[in-house]
Formats: sequence, structure tokens, C-alpha cells
Amino acid sequence: MKILILEPNGWPCTLEECPPGFFVTCEEYGSLCFKSEYTMGINDHRIQAFNCAGEFFCGSPNAKSEEERIKIMVQPVIDRWEDEEG
Repeated sequence: MKILILEPNGWPCTLEECPPGFFVTCEEYGSLCFKSEYTMGINDHRIQAFNCAGEFFCGSPNAKSEEERIKIMVQPVIDRWEDEEG
């Protein structure tokens, strides 16, 4: 049987600095999220990021604007499969 391993990829950074791909939030019980390489649209330059339910990643309830949202600290992660021992 194989198990999925998520490993930190670099250091914690802001959502704005985070490379496209998977990340976890830097909260006590962070959740797995995904950042796209695209922005929302021609006139809407918000970063496309989604939570584990596929909904738009709002970040923290304290983030009242896009400027606050892109400053939320996240941890980029990489995924790999590993054979389970035992």
C-alpha cells in the first residue's frame, strides 16, 4: 500500500509569494489548499487559490480585503507517494 506524504517546500511565505501548487495554512490546524498560476480575470487581479473543498480561499476571517488576504502566511508543500512499511 502507498501513502501520500506532504512535505514543506521551502519556508513559510505570504500567499502572494507562494508558488503555484499546494500549500497549507500556517494556523494551528492548517488545511491543504491550492494556488493557481492564474488571476481571477482581466479586471479582477485577485490570486486564484482554493481550499480543500474547492471553494475560493478567503484565508482568515480577519482578512477584510485582498491586500490583507495576500499577506496571509502559508507553507508551500510538495506531494510524494511512499510505500508503507509493515
